[in-house]
Amino acid sequence: MKYPKYERLGRLRKYLQEVHGMRRLKADRELWAVLDPICKASSSTGCTFHEMYLLYSHILRKKPAYVLELGPGVSTIVMGYAAKKLRASGHACQVVTMEDIPFYYEDLKKLLPAELNDCVQLILSPTEDREVNGFIARRYVNKPQHEYGLVFIDGPEIPSQKEDPRYLDGDILDVAEWNKKPFTAYLDCRIGTRDAIKALLPQAVIHWDRQHMFSRVTIPAPSLDVHET
Repeated sequence: MKYPKYERLGRLRKYLQEVHGMRRLKADRELWAVLDPICKASSSTGCTFHEMYLLYSHILRKKPAYVLELGPGVSTIVMGYAAKKLRASGHACQVVTMEDIPFYYEDLKKLLPAELNDCVQLILSPTEDREVNGFIARRYVNKPQHEYGLVFIDGPEIPSQKEDPRYLDGDILDVAEWNKKPFTAYLDCRIGTRDAIKALLPQAVIHWDRQHMFSRVTIPAPSLDVHET
């Protein structure tokens, strides 16, 4: 059964969140001077303003020493400027971002402002598939092993659920194994990965934003073991 009234309210809420996110990002004038022309030149930036602001504000509030981004894009620039702001206030913060396709890696290198070179570590890495409790986790091979406070999952590319429902973006499993502290992960869409995390990390607390197709995953520490087969 459809409820047109609630659907309209949902669309209105999403629109207002977009406006709020854009306005808050505009408040960082250095960031907006770089972000605005990129958004105007492209009909799609990968993330919405609401989602980019969630990442930006999370870094400023929680002050993670390390952020791991799996699949870079415009979000890399947003998080890089948040890290730059933290560093200016005396807090260490570095964004580690992973890419497996040379074309996109080189494209982002050109796009990334020089003032973010110390804040963002861009790594070109192959991926590999590993079977974990009946799932297939596709992961970047060359991730630095840091204590990540925030993980943003927008890669690597995996088969759709219709093609093969066993696949997930599996780097979060590595972080859950080596982190000694709790951390937060955000997933851009990737419903199959969200469902696999529910099964593989039952201690995870997952909040699903249906309007934005965006998930927030809180992982307590220490994590439960997951076993490769």
